[in-house]
Amino acid sequence: MVSPTKSCSVNPTSLVKENTDCLIYTITNIINISLSDGVFKKVVVTPLIKKPTLNKEDLKNYRLVSGLNFISKVIERVVAKQVKDYLDSKELDNKFQSAYQTGHSTETTLLKIKNDIHQNLAKNLPTALVLLDLSAAFHTIDHSTF
Repeated sequence: MVSPTKSCSVNPTSLVKENTDCLIYTITNIINISLSDGVFKKVVVTPLIKKPTLNKEDLKNYRLVSGLNFISKVIERVVAKQVKDYLDSKELDNKFQSAYQTGHSTETTLLKIKNDIHQNLAKNLPTALVLLDLSAAFHTIDHSTF
């Protein structure tokens, strides 16, 4: 037994992991109820300044960090796996999609684009690359209309 005067280094996540065999039925029920109710995440979002030297008055200098509890993270993984399995089974996934794909990254995308350009140039095919920066597009929408 831990004395109330001593600090305890055990966190809730490690307790759940160590007692999975006892908690699996309850965790499964929580996940199923959350999914059937359509409510599975309550998130505390904290804005963090990207660099200490940036202007703290300018909102674009912040990134939003969401703090999810352990069960929410488990539910998120369950849903992601179910969606991925469904897309795979129906062959609905895009073979050129790099985001949210295991083993893919922005580097994968850049290599694909570079390879396509080189192949077209080798065949003397006209090639154009159009790049769009949509990073500020979200801020141009009038959100009060939604």
